[in-house]
Amino acid sequence: MALLERELDADGLDRSLPPMDHGLMRRRKAAQGAANQVAQLHESFFEDLTKEERAAPSATAMKYALAVYGDGSRPLADAKQKDRSRFYIGLNVDPLEFVAITKKAILVSDTLMLSQDSTGEYVKLGEYTEAHRIADGASYGVPITHHAEYGMRCTDLEGLGRWILDSEQLMKAGLLWFLPPYVRSTSSGTLGWTTQSSFRSPVDYLVKDRRAVDASGATPVKSKVIRPILEMEIPYIDGVSLRDFSKITTNEFDSYSAFKNHLRQKLLEMDDAIENTQSATRLAALEEEIKGGVAEVDAKMGVASRARWWASSGATLCTVTVALTAVQDPKLLPLVAATGMSNQGIGNLYERYRETRRKQFRGEKWYYMWTIMKDGRPL
Repeated sequence: MALLERELDADGLDRSLPPMDHGLMRRRKAAQGAANQVAQLHESFFEDLTKEERAAPSATAMKYALAVYGDGSRPLADAKQKDRSRFYIGLNVDPLEFVAITKKAILVSDTLMLSQDSTGEYVKLGEYTEAHRIADGASYGVPITHHAEYGMRCTDLEGLGRWILDSEQLMKAGLLWFLPPYVRSTSSGTLGWTTQSSFRSPVDYLVKDRRAVDASGATPVKSKVIRPILEMEIPYIDGVSLRDFSKITTNEFDSYSAFKNHLRQKLLEMDDAIENTQSATRLAALEEEIKGGVAEVDAKMGVASRARWWASSGATLCTVTVALTAVQDPKLLPLVAATGMSNQGIGNLYERYRETRRKQFRGEKWYYMWTIMKDGRPL
């Protein structure tokens, strides 16, 4: 019989509490640990990245591959292979779809690993030579030399580097990483043989044409969220760059987390319909719900912004209206100047506008998507 935690109420009556779910606690710690491990590696990587390397995406990609390779143990890959958390998702993706898939899959994953097929051009990363003597047999004591070389396959080294640089904030937050398809070859000049081995990525799904095909017996929960999200037309995310998307996601992490939890719940609820003719209708309804939620936040923003400053800004109604419009569209700033409002007055108005909106709406799940809709412009 499970040992129960006991609590006595004010009358001294025994109220037995259910035993703690230690399995759940372990899963939460594992998920947090995976994200922390990813975050720590990427914090160090980007800190060590020089200006020259940032200016050369191909150099960034090679340095990144070496960082993830480590001493050959590929620690993040090993951790992913052993991980059993529900929303640590690994996808094998065509490099041309990296940006689109990243922005979609991040909306349902806690940590996302991307990889690609071993079909690209070979890129050498390093080499080393070992010398030792045969310890038994007729050739006892004969010196032999092994030469090892390791690298990766990459379809577009330059494109990979740009994707890594644009994903910097997501990677440093532990939300995203990339596992290159590594290749290792070993040869012996003494014995005259050569071997080559490829490392198999621990991916959950192969993604082709935005469809996910099970690759490793991934958990049903992963399937329920990743398959439909890849097929959905998510409003607004196509219109924002990956770099801005990364900044928005990390800057508005609370709202992002709330939106992600809501979206995962919706996708899990609609799972019964995914395989039948109702799936497209259910997904379209969810797309419309997102649009409606963003429109609701936008409407609230407009009401709040006008009500607070018409009386307190010390400017006329017309001036405030023009200034608030210019906050959303900087091209209208010359028009504000024509009304006679000083730059300082505009700055004060802007700060009140920005801070009030953040405080009032920042925790809402739709605020995250609303921010993306604004294309990453200052709030």
